[in-house]
Amino acid sequence: VWGVHSVHTADARNFPEMERKAAAAAIADSFAKDGERIVITAGVPFGTPGATNILRIARVRKE
Repeated sequence: VWGVHSVHTADARNFPEMERKAAAAAIADSFAKDGERIVITAGVPFGTPGATNILRIARVRKE
C-alpha cells in the first residue's frame, strides 16, 4: 500500500508500552516527529501470533 511503512517490534505487554515502541520506531526511521499522529495495528492478547485486532491512532511523544 502506498504511504504505509510497517515495522515489526518485540512484543509489548500493554497499550502504553505498545505506543512507546511504535513512536520510538517512527522517530528512529524519520517517519514521524514529536506531536504527530501515527497509526498502530496490534493484536490482543499481546504476544499472540495472527491476532491483529486493534487499530489505534496515537500521538508521538518524544521521551
